[in-house]
Amino acid sequence: MGADYQGRVVVLAPAVQSGLDRAVGVAEQLLPSGLVPWGLDEDQDVFSAYGFRGVPAGAIVAPDGTLMDTWQGSRDIDEIKAVLDDLLSRSEEAMGMVSPS
Repeated sequence: MGADYQGRVVVLAPAVQSGLDRAVGVAEQLLPSGLVPWGLDEDQDVFSAYGFRGVPAGAIVAPDGTLMDTWQGSRDIDEIKAVLDDLLSRSEEAMGMVSPS
């Protein structure tokens, strides 16, 4: 993710069914920017809380903690950016920050 989204949303990428070393290696490969927080969810607490059933999975959370979107399966960066842009524009419209087109 880029600086365009910093402070506006957080994309979470929990890892399960893995050891810490393997999770670190995968995160370095798939999330090289370091801007997407991830963690090893050994007890699957995050998976349970967000209703995830398998990996890969992810969530988009607003700065106030509001869950904006979750997904199961792979999403490439362009898909994630499209979802982010749509969610953020709808959120800004709802708050009266922009006028609808």
